[in-house]
Amino acid sequence: MKKITVLIFAALVLGACASTSAKKQDFPPDFYCKSAAAYNKGNFDEAKALLAQGCAGGINSACVRQAIIAMEQGNIAEASAIFEQTCKRGDGAACYNLALLKEDSDAKAAKKFYKKACKLKVEQACEKAK
Repeated sequence: MKKITVLIFAALVLGACASTSAKKQDFPPDFYCKSAAAYNKGNFDEAKALLAQGCAGGINSACVRQAIIAMEQGNIAEASAIFEQTCKRGDGAACYNLALLKEDSDAKAAKKFYKKACKLKVEQACEKAK
């Protein structure tokens, strides 16, 4: 699981660093690059703090990345709280990740979040939402 989340985080961040234009839901690319640099140096708290700034500003993609780092650090409660807050703001990736976290402990809640993620166009969630 850790390798998968690390690869997802690296791909998302590196893609953002390569981008020259920020989308409406993204914070300026230099934040992505700074957080990626900190992450790659093993400064996970610094990377998480940079992402927290974007998350506090309402940038859902920063919240998801922040939660992934929290998961990697073993702080599932923090990750779950961030995913839940971001899911409430309408982010499908956050809803899907929250469902994955809840799958073993609360199947009913997991299904609810899979359904919401499916409605938010996360295709992987649709099969699990049935």
